[in-house]
Amino acid sequence: MRCIAKEKGIECYPETEVESNFINKNSEWFKQEMNNELERLINNAIDKE
Repeated sequence: MRCIAKEKGIECYPETEVESNFINKNSEWFKQEMNNELERLINNAIDKE
């Protein structure tokens, strides 16, 4: 899985067919989970400043 942070959230690209199938079946849930994780990472980075 390859993920890229964008200005409005995060985009992830599957690297295998299994990953692709998983994302397609769970698309909205997956996007929300990735955005939650990105927000957590950003908040952790801000807290460490």
